[in-house]
Amino acid sequence: MARKPTGNKPADIRRATIAEVLDFGLASASVNRIAKRAGLSVGTIYRHYPTKDVLLQVVYLDCKKSAHTAMLQALSNTGTPRERVRNVWFALLTHAFENPGMFAFTEAMAHSPLYTSEIRAEISAMNAPLQELLQDFVTSGALRPAPLPAITTLLAAPVAQIARATALGSPRPNDAYLEEVYTMCWRAVAQPD
Repeated sequence: MARKPTGNKPADIRRATIAEVLDFGLASASVNRIAKRAGLSVGTIYRHYPTKDVLLQVVYLDCKKSAHTAMLQALSNTGTPRERVRNVWFALLTHAFENPGMFAFTEAMAHSPLYTSEIRAEISAMNAPLQELLQDFVTSGALRPAPLPAITTLLAAPVAQIARATALGSPRPNDAYLEEVYTMCWRAVAQPD
């Protein structure tokens, strides 16, 4: 296949890989079809990614970095703990709404054998600033004295559920509903008055 004279190869490969996985699933995804979708030769793909598994893992981490960048950009040093957590919560949700294919791809990868301990460690490193923020809020008394994984689950699971439903075709919930869900999440993790 003729190569594209211009473009962003990593972005083209990421876009093509996500589309391929959404159309055919992880196991049936084809590097040949990914190359065709990206407008690249198969050799170009294999020059950058030695195996399909490595390609899928790299695209997964790239997608996760994109979501984490959105959350970190929303991370503020000002405002109440509730406002600061809200900023991050809505940044993640907005990222998922704006990138439903990316969200669906990361969900598939996170529940596959390709989600290795090495990838888990990279994701943990990405999460460190957010975990530090939550720990600071536990220490200051803004959040309940609970294990951080429990707090993270109570905050993140509703985002994942809403994003999953939207990625599967449900209408995007209105802002009032999203605010109500966030308020419920905050009350679940906040230190009672």
